[in-house]
Amino acid sequence: MPAQIEFISNVKRLRRGEEMTALTRGPTAKDVILILLAKCHSNAMNGITRIEKLSFILALSPDFRDLREKLAFRPLHYGPYSDLIAESIEILHENDYIDAEPLNFELQISNRADEVSMEEMCDTKEFIETRNFHLTAKGKIIADHRYGELSLGQRREIDRIAKQYGQLDLKELIRRVYSLAPEDMLRLSRIREEMMCN
Repeated sequence: MPAQIEFISNVKRLRRGEEMTALTRGPTAKDVILILLAKCHSNAMNGITRIEKLSFILALSPDFRDLREKLAFRPLHYGPYSDLIAESIEILHENDYIDAEPLNFELQISNRADEVSMEEMCDTKEFIETRNFHLTAKGKIIADHRYGELSLGQRREIDRIAKQYGQLDLKELIRRVYSLAPEDMLRLSRIREEMMCN
């Protein structure tokens, strides 16, 4: 059964009070996104880049070894990037598991704790926090259920990552990812020197 159909099927079963398919295969990209949203920012998070970087940190954990291959991170302009995470965010949004609201660009600039030039922010939307994502009611149900299906070690690791990295401003989060990422994940970076020097 394809993952998308299984995911939607599980929501229908949950609504009927039936048992959902166990996470014997490990969490999917969609599970990771929902769980991170539930644990890191009171069911909300600004920007795909933030979700990407937190997912990457999670995939580095020995408790989530299987995620590394599933999420297929590749080097991109601001470090490790997973097409599957980006696509899954859109699928979750289209199916009403998460909601997305555009962020005011000027507000983003004035609220940033770091010094980022307007030119740098406009260069690519990959770095700009363009939307605020938050869980819908049914997304929260799925996130809580999927979190409960994880092993104790996996739940502790998600809680640790949420506490240690979940509240960082975006630039600091990217710095931390650069300090953890293997060399090959940083080879296409446009900001590598800046991140490694600070």
